[in-house]
Amino acid sequence: MKQIPGKIIFKAIVGSQAYGTNTETSDTDIKGVYVQNIEDILGFHKYQPQIEVSKDETYFEIGRFLELCQKGNPNILELFYSPKDCILQTESEWMDLLQYREQFVTEECRNSFIGYAESQIKKASGIGKKFNYEATKMIRQEPLDFCHVILGTFIESKNLNLPKQGTIKLKDFLQRHNVHQENCIFNKLDHSQDVYQLYHCPDRITRGLQSENGNSIRIDSSDPDDSPIATVIFNVNAYSIHCKKYREYSDWLKNRNTQRYVDINEHGQKIDGKNMLHCIRLLRMGKEILEGKGIIVRRPDALELLDIRKGRYDLKEILKMAKTTMEELRNINTKLPSRIENNMINEILLKIRK
Repeated sequence: MKQIPGKIIFKAIVGSQAYGTNTETSDTDIKGVYVQNIEDILGFHKYQPQIEVSKDETYFEIGRFLELCQKGNPNILELFYSPKDCILQTESEWMDLLQYREQFVTEECRNSFIGYAESQIKKASGIGKKFNYEATKMIRQEPLDFCHVILGTFIESKNLNLPKQGTIKLKDFLQRHNVHQENCIFNKLDHSQDVYQLYHCPDRITRGLQSENGNSIRIDSSDPDDSPIATVIFNVNAYSIHCKKYREYSDWLKNRNTQRYVDINEHGQKIDGKNMLHCIRLLRMGKEILEGKGIIVRRPDALELLDIRKGRYDLKEILKMAKTTMEELRNINTKLPSRIENNMINEILLKIRK
């Protein structure tokens, strides 16, 4: 376990347990603030702005903490307003810092809360989400799946009513001609990259068109009397991208949060309900802040947010709710200051460090 290079002045349970939206399977996430040893900062040792003790426990050095607060970071600002039953540790330095917390509630929250909410929508909508691969079953493909025959070359268009231009998948080409890849060889076409001539050698057994491990195509020499039956392009880049995505998917499949996935699977909408919960929560909290109601961490709308997570709302309904709240947040006239100035933060930081 990583050691904190200084004094922890605050520690609290955050996330769903702080919001009141936790379920039986929710993790216990902890965030804290520490003051790094002044000897480390002034001396040879490296300044450490953030320490991740584990995937569920993170600490921020006081300088980094104040920097994020100035930017209106939602996940950091809420530490100032942690519910009492979630607070695990407080020291005198934190109590001194609390007297300044309202000065960090500025108009910066408008853009930061909207930005974080928009990122949750992108995540929830399945942009790049691995679980959406489940719908089509992410199948491991092989190099031959990325090989295409160029139409108009050699025998491939004879008596098959194929166009004279374009390409056809190599596997389809072989099937149309009743040719087995075990009786074929590739030979590299001169002065070209990833373009090959395909030879059919029915009178002898070849090593086939793929390597034994199936990760690359095989190139063999042809006999002088052999004639190529087609010209083939191997899309190496597309094959590499597929292999990368398949590895990522396989890793995700092993490590995914099963309960979170079950929720998605049950409501049948290709979104992550937890992301949409946080989207609506962030927008509502941002609106409350701009209206002068402060930062309300323990959510009075927790049951509604849980219904969103569990898919009891239609996706279009949630997105409409998010769009409406976002527009309201953008248009609120607020009396909050635009931001807290650097000089003020510097004074606070020096006071805490000393």
